[in-house]
Amino acid sequence: MQYSKQELINIALPKEIIGEAKEIKTINVKVNKTKYGLKDIKWIVDHHFSTDGGRIQKNFTD
Repeated sequence: MQYSKQELINIALPKEIIGEAKEIKTINVKVNKTKYGLKDIKWIVDHHFSTDGGRIQKNFTD
């Protein structure tokens, strides 16, 4: 029996985000394909991002 992996989700993110201190940046996430829908995105950031004052605020739109 052959098992083939199924693509469950396909998203597009910016390749790079550059900003200055205290600047608010918008990260547009495009969901190209999802088999089961998307409830939330868990962001994992570099340790320095948080210690340098960075934070993520989620805003969802349909």
